[in-house]
Amino acid sequence: AAWWFLYADDGPHVTYNQLTHFMQCNEENPDFEGLDCEVFEAPEPMTMALSVLVTIEMCNALNSLSENQSLLRMPPWVNIWLVGSICLSMSLHFLILYV
Repeated sequence: AAWWFLYADDGPHVTYNQLTHFMQCNEENPDFEGLDCEVFEAPEPMTMALSVLVTIEMCNALNSLSENQSLLRMPPWVNIWLVGSICLSMSLHFLILYV
């Protein structure tokens, strides 16, 4: 999400200080002069953060394959139900994002 605020072509290109102190954004604060404070409520970084969270949780689900064996010794396709549920969860996430 920080990348979108700081560097993205379609982002607002705020400074790091403005990004880390966004709760202090108001018309009277000289640090935010010329910046519309509504930019901190943009949906793009929230969508990226949610997508990262979903992806991490799906990778974390792979930890439930075995308590004491690595993914190299017990690959994900051993539990086809888990692979199916991860695919379904990611599909639902993409559906929610694009609908």
